[in-house]
Amino acid sequence: MIHHNFLYYMFYCLLTFSWLNGQEPAAIVLSVQGQAYFGNVSLCTGSVIRSGDSLRLSGKSQLRMLLRNGKVETQLRSGVFRSSPLTDSTLQTIFASSDNIDRWYHLISVQPKTSVRASEEALTLVFPRNSSLLDKPAKLSWQTELDGPYEFSLRCYEDDFSYDAECSQDNLVLMEDPFISEGKTYFWYARPLNTDLSALPPASWFKVLSQEDRTRLENEIGLLTATLEADTASVAFRLLKCNILLNFELHHDVLTLLDEVLSVEPTNKVAHIYRALTCERMDLDMQSRNALQMVGRLSH
Repeated sequence: MIHHNFLYYMFYCLLTFSWLNGQEPAAIVLSVQGQAYFGNVSLCTGSVIRSGDSLRLSGKSQLRMLLRNGKVETQLRSGVFRSSPLTDSTLQTIFASSDNIDRWYHLISVQPKTSVRASEEALTLVFPRNSSLLDKPAKLSWQTELDGPYEFSLRCYEDDFSYDAECSQDNLVLMEDPFISEGKTYFWYARPLNTDLSALPPASWFKVLSQEDRTRLENEIGLLTATLEADTASVAFRLLKCNILLNFELHHDVLTLLDEVLSVEPTNKVAHIYRALTCERMDLDMQSRNALQMVGRLSH
């Protein structure tokens, strides 16, 4: 006999997959005054509205949205939402990123990860941790309750570069960092010298953006600023900027921006979803799971 929970799970999977596969993102919510829904799902700043979604606005509620054609419009009535053509490459990137994050969340909600990296690590690499950077790091840091001294190792396989050192603190200061090149990926780890040296500890990567990538980043943020009429302090601008930063793998900057968003809107589900995805990409499994659990609590 098939368990009813399993049948419900399979039905939910089919419903979710068919919904995602059949509808393209048509708008991104910039702000909500009152209450707005599609189906039974409440909308908030950053929510993706898909073509064909049946929007329901209660009372005198208003929904301010960024459309695919770059226009900002206000929805005052309930009804079925229709898409408009994409006209700008940066907007294409933002909508594609929002779409991918939305899909990722629904898929992981249906099929959550069964294993989580241990929350208690002997030594945790803190910065930079699996992220691109805007500037060369002044130092690389880690957290541990184990006593030093520590062994530090830095590698770049693109040009066969290696650097090893010993230090007594929980960070290594890169004095003039002449060996860090822009646009190349570096891997690093640290460990106490008195540990088992036969097995390599987990490493993290980082990459300093090249000048070409920095220019592209500045151009995309500039267009977003112009589209939202320089409303750079708004939650909507910060969340859309997170989309751009994620495409450049600037994960540390994304988390900083999300802290700003959640200090203003602590119950914003989209911000918690972005945090969950960013932490997953940084191999911060416990933080990712905690963010997903927060989304679950906010959804009920």
